[in-house]
Amino acid sequence: MKQIYKFLSSMHLGIVLLLTLAAISVFATTREMDWAIGHIYESWWYIGIITFTALNLLLCTVKSAGSLFRQALKPTKTAAADGISKMPVNRAIKLREQKNPVAATVAAFKKAGLNISVEEGPDGAAVVF
Repeated sequence: MKQIYKFLSSMHLGIVLLLTLAAISVFATTREMDWAIGHIYESWWYIGIITFTALNLLLCTVKSAGSLFRQALKPTKTAAADGISKMPVNRAIKLREQKNPVAATVAAFKKAGLNISVEEGPDGAAVVF
């Protein structure tokens, strides 16, 4: 069942189906309208290809939407200071208070206009963006 789902939701199949529909449509466009409608556009195989294409599009959307929702709503990536400094957009914030580094970090980030929260994890407190 997984192999069938993987095949039907593949982008390769979608590209092949779209190219096939394009080629058939170009061929039908060069014929008389009544003949093209009766022999191609209303045929069972053309409707089948369109149905397969719609199913492929739906499954591709469902397949990618799950991971997109997880990335957007529940990001789980953590980064160390050296990883953050290598990002294309970064900003250094100097901390004045050293007694409570988590509180100092939260205050500095909030002053910079960032929405953050602090979560307790197995390694201690973590600042979450």
